[in-house]
Amino acid sequence: SVFLEGSGGAASTVDNAGAATIKGIEVELAAQLTDAIKLSANLGTLDAEYDEFIELGVDVKDSKDFPYAPETTASVALDWSMASGPWGRIDTHIDWNYKDDYVVYANQDQNVSGQIASYDVVNARVTWSEISIGDSTQLQVSAWGKNIFDEEYRENTIPFGLWTISYWGAPATYGVDAKISF
Repeated sequence: SVFLEGSGGAASTVDNAGAATIKGIEVELAAQLTDAIKLSANLGTLDAEYDEFIELGVDVKDSKDFPYAPETTASVALDWSMASGPWGRIDTHIDWNYKDDYVVYANQDQNVSGQIASYDVVNARVTWSEISIGDSTQLQVSAWGKNIFDEEYRENTIPFGLWTISYWGAPATYGVDAKISF
């Protein structure tokens, strides 16, 4: 079943899509480059189409888009254990994530406002851990950033008659976490 925009206001309908074929490949890689550096990567491809989509007794599959089905997704991550000693350990992590453009509705006329552009987001973290602050108590402190290049991107839309509401991805956010283990 698929979500279809209703006729005005906040109305919506759910319709039986009939039959669909979804094919894809996902490849993952994890490589320990050195004792201290690990590289991870992921690539996904997707080919989704309707085999049958009956509306009012007519097969309209060729006029329908497959929602929430980006053709390509990808990510790359690098983890580096930078240093370790009696003062603790420092680890870093950075990742890049990509999502190809996609639509949010099956009806092509709705996807003028329901087209989500491709986007990529980079996140990073530096962690200082194994900091002794007592006989058996340890401290861990992490500084992190999500969407560090402040990519502006939409994740979803909802049409309301003449207007469309967009749900935007989180802007650049930064923070510090602390954890005590005892």
